This record gives sequence, C-alpha cells and structure tokens, in this order.
Amino acid sequence: MQMSADESKPTWATADLPMHSFGSYRTSGTMTWDSADIAWNDANFRWDSPGNLAAFPTVVGGDLGGGVYEFGGVSSDNQDGLDPVAIPFSARTGKLIPYRGQRSRLGYIDILAEPTGGTLKLNLYVDDQAGAYKVVQIPLEMTGTDKKVRCRVKVGRIGEYHEIELVEETTNSLVIDQLVAYFKPVGPSRETHP
Repeated sequence: MQMSADESKPTWATADLPMHSFGSYRTSGTMTWDSADIAWNDANFRWDSPGNLAAFPTVVGGDLGGGVYEFGGVSSDNQDGLDPVAIPFSARTGKLIPYRGQRSRLGYIDILAEPTGGTLKLNLYVDDQAGAYKVVQIPLEMTGTDKKVRCRVKVGRIGEYHEIELVEETTNSLVIDQLVAYFKPVGPSRETHP
C-alpha cells in the first residue's frame, strides 16, 4: 500500500483511497417517481436502495481537493453497477511507547463496539517485525440482551513499542466505542527513543 503525504499539511492518505475526513449524511426524503428527474430507462440504480430512503445514514468521506465520496452506495466497480460494493476499512496506530526508556508488555486489549454483523480483524505488531505476530477475528454480533459487543483480547507480548491495526472488510460498517490497551513496564529499553 503506498502512502502519500502533503508536507505543508499534517495529513496523509493511502494512494488507493485518499480520504482525510469521514462523516455521515442522512437523506431528507424518499425518492419517488414524481420527484425523480431521470427516465426509467436511464436509471442505473435500485429504487429500493437504502440510500434512496429517508433518514438512512450514509457514510461519506472527503479529500483535500474538496471531493466528497459516498461509501456503500451505488458503485460502478460491480459488474452491473447496481449493487453496493463494500470498501475495506483499515486503521493502524503509530508506535505505542507507553513508558519512555522502558520496554512494555501489552497485556490485553478491551474493545467495545456496535453490533454491525461484520467481523473486526485485529492485527498486532511489535518492534520492527515485518508481519503481525497475532491476528484476532472478532465477530461484531449481538449476543443475548447486550446492545454492545464486548471483547477482551489477551496478548502478553513484550516489546520496545507496539502497533495495533483494525481491519473490517465485510459489512462496510464499523463503530468502535472504545479500544483500550493495557500495558505494564517490564525493564529498561534496549534503544533510546527521542
């Protein structure tokens, strides 16, 4: 994945999806035949698409050039252009160094999320290792009467620094209320951090 940056602004983006802001939008009314400004033969979308229904929440993103993009809407990436195409979500922390001059043990991570029906993938990295040392799949499904998904991921890994990556590729919907990482100092650092 390529990274692009603008030296004059404190922003960055991946080259394949250059979003710098995210938000949501709710349509104000439901589309009807009377309000449509296109002919039946020219319509290349589904009339019962959730995005055409009043108050349906739509996730939007913006780039530095002022472009606004709709996520989960009609996409020409699909063969017939009529079905929504999920855009994978991925976010990775910077280097987490909780104790200056000391190595730390990442004991566990607590997650509180909305039950969207998808799966959250957690990739865990330590120091300069090339790949994730642990990958955890967390189903985002409601269990019992609880209205939130609660999960504790046991880790127990020691390092100079840690990184956490969140990935959601299935439902195009991810709402994380809390992600708390618990660290403990375990000894002096092997290298000096500024």
